[in-house]
Amino acid sequence: MSFPGFAIPGTSVLAGIDGLVNIFLAAPQRQIGGIVANVTVEEDATDELTITEHPVEQGASITDHAYKNPARLRIRAGWSNSSIQAGADPNYATDIYNQLLALQVSAQVFTITTGKRFYSNMLMRMIRQDTTQETEAALDVIMEFQQIIIAATAPTNVPPPTQQRFPSQTAAPINLSTRQLLPAAPINPPVN
Repeated sequence: MSFPGFAIPGTSVLAGIDGLVNIFLAAPQRQIGGIVANVTVEEDATDELTITEHPVEQGASITDHAYKNPARLRIRAGWSNSSIQAGADPNYATDIYNQLLALQVSAQVFTITTGKRFYSNMLMRMIRQDTTQETEAALDVIMEFQQIIIAATAPTNVPPPTQQRFPSQTAAPINLSTRQLLPAAPINPPVN
């Protein structure tokens, strides 16, 4: 039996290394809006369903009484100026920190891939970094993310007023153009 990525006697060692590289590249890579951490220390995800607390009539659609809250995610990750990814750049960790801050400030939704799941439509709620004398050349951050639930909307056509029973209540809005406000008449105080 052979395992992908492992050299078999009589074959090239490089073929075995190429197989190992392919195994690692095939695995989903953790990323935060396209930014890949040198190390992910912790991932903490929360998915909640809000459920009504008032009595529900028997036979009612339960979906009217519960809804999914946005996913929340907390990640602790790190980058180092001495990592292979830094390429001897002494500003690597600072540059990554600036990229994370720009991602947060952009207020544009992005995707996150963790070890367990793919998250879409995420925004960064909070980023916290600590620097000590020992971590001056590294970036250790804790980030909190929240999903934005995007609802699809579509226009609908309303039947003409002639086909409605109460058109004054159910007809589509009518553009009456611009109207000028008139000054209010002065109120005369009551005479005693």
